Amino acid sequence: MNNVSAQLTAIGYSFEFREIQMIKVSRNDGLSRPAIVIDGGIHAREWISPATVLYFIGQLVSGDEFDYSPKLLDKFDWYFIPLLNPDGYEFSHTTDRLWRKNRVNHGEKCIGVDINRNFGYISVNNRSANSCSDVYAGPFAFSEEESFALKTFILNNKDNITAYLTDHSYGQMWLYPWGYTSALPADWQELDSAATVGTEALESLYGTPYLAGPTVKTLYSATGVSEDWAKGVANIKYSYTIELRDTGSFGFLLPQDEIEPNCRESWKALGEFALALAARERYKEIKDI
Repeated sequence: MNNVSAQLTAIGYSFEFREIQMIKVSRNDGLSRPAIVIDGGIHAREWISPATVLYFIGQLVSGDEFDYSPKLLDKFDWYFIPLLNPDGYEFSHTTDRLWRKNRVNHGEKCIGVDINRNFGYISVNNRSANSCSDVYAGPFAFSEEESFALKTFILNNKDNITAYLTDHSYGQMWLYPWGYTSALPADWQELDSAATVGTEALESLYGTPYLAGPTVKTLYSATGVSEDWAKGVANIKYSYTIELRDTGSFGFLLPQDEIEPNCRESWKALGEFALALAARERYKEIKDI
C-alpha cells in the first residue's frame, strides 16, 4: 500500500538478551497522530497472540479485505510489540509447550516471573510470592526487563497514546479495568461501549461470541497486570486485555485451521473499535470548541 511507513526498533532486551522488537506503522507524511499501542506474547504459551499481532501489521502495511487500513492510518499511528516475552516463547517451542513465564533466574527455587503480574499498580494479597507459581509476581514491581521496557516506552509516549491493547489467550473476552478490585473506573461505560463495538464486529464475521466486561467480574481477580497499570498510572483511557480464541476446547493448543479465522475476526474488531474511538474523540473536540 502506498504512503505507508513501517519502522522496526528494539525497545529493550529480555533476560536472555533477545531483542524486544517494536514496529511503528504510520503514514509516510511526517505528521504525528494519536497512537494505539498493541502488544502480544506476554505469556509464552499463548501462541495465537503474537500471530494475531503480526497479522495486524500485515493488514496495515499491505492493505486489507475490509479496506480499513487507509482509514486507520489516516487516524492513528500504530505501535506493535508482537512478542514481549521472547525467552519464554522460545522455551515453549523447544522444551515446554505450556510454559507461561519468562526465563529469568533471580536465584530463587524456580525459574521465571509472570510478566503480567509484574506491573507496578496496586499490590494486594493475591500477588504470588512463590517463585514456583505460574503467576509469580517477581521480587518487586518492574523487576523484569520485559515489563520495564514496555513501561519505559509507554511513559515516554503516554501523552499521545489513545489506546493500549494487550492480546492474550484464551477465553474470547474483551476486558477492561480493573483487575485488582470489583470497583469500576469512573468512565467504565465508555470503556464498555467501545469494547462492545469491537466484540459485535468480531462476532459478525463467524459468529464467535466474545464477552466484554471488567476483568474481575468477567475473568478473575489479578493484580500487577499491564492493562490496569496503563490506565491507572500512564492514564491511557482505553486500556484493554483481549483474550482470543477459544473458550477451552483446545485452549492454548489452538489448531491451525482456527488461526486465520481468529486473525480475520480480530482484525475486523480492531478496525471498527479504532474507527469508533476516532469518531468519539473528534466529537469531543467539536464539543470543546
